[in-house]
Amino acid sequence: MTEMEDFVVWNEAMARKYNPDDFITRSGAVIRWIEARRLRATASVLDCRPGHKILDAGCGAGNLLEMLKGFDVTGVDISETLLEQARARTRGQEGASVLFGNAEALPFADGTFDRAVCSEILEHVLHPEAVLAELRRVVKPGGRIVLTVPNEDLISLTKKLVLLAGLKKTVSGDYEMSDDMLSEWHRHEITLAWAREKCAGLAALRSVSRIPFFFLPYHYVLGLEVTK
Repeated sequence: MTEMEDFVVWNEAMARKYNPDDFITRSGAVIRWIEARRLRATASVLDCRPGHKILDAGCGAGNLLEMLKGFDVTGVDISETLLEQARARTRGQEGASVLFGNAEALPFADGTFDRAVCSEILEHVLHPEAVLAELRRVVKPGGRIVLTVPNEDLISLTKKLVLLAGLKKTVSGDYEMSDDMLSEWHRHEITLAWAREKCAGLAALRSVSRIPFFFLPYHYVLGLEVTK
């Protein structure tokens, strides 16, 4: 098999093992609250308008797609497990479509979309720089790209403290939280500094939001404008 074919098989196993939809919807109250804030902040920075075409690259189970009701939204992912969940979540949602697609080689013409989002994906892929280049390619000039990345240092520290305090079940709720998901499913540590550097030549960085709070950033939401 090719490198990408191997990756698709591996990623499918990870998606089944760590099911991100369960993490978002079945974790304890604090995690569910943080994830809800991340999704709302992402949708806000996207700033979708009537007539816009929107791409969710690495749409997972369609949690963000569901929030963008009323818009022309396309979700792509390489996990059939997650695509099934996304299709079920958006069934009957006018303007929503979900399809198999590789974020490193998006199946769309240049300048197809007004908005593109890639949320909590760059750390999982083979070549994150290729994903960024593809997002830039498919978004038309004047369009917007939104990226979200986890603050792995703070997440890892918090997880250690939670485990030491014996609070794993309280924090994880009904989600089967792993002690080592970051090391197993995350192929890269995507820091805010890395994201700033890699995006500098692609689009203009307009905003950085810290979720849930400025002083407690478990996630960063970056808003970029395609200027040319």
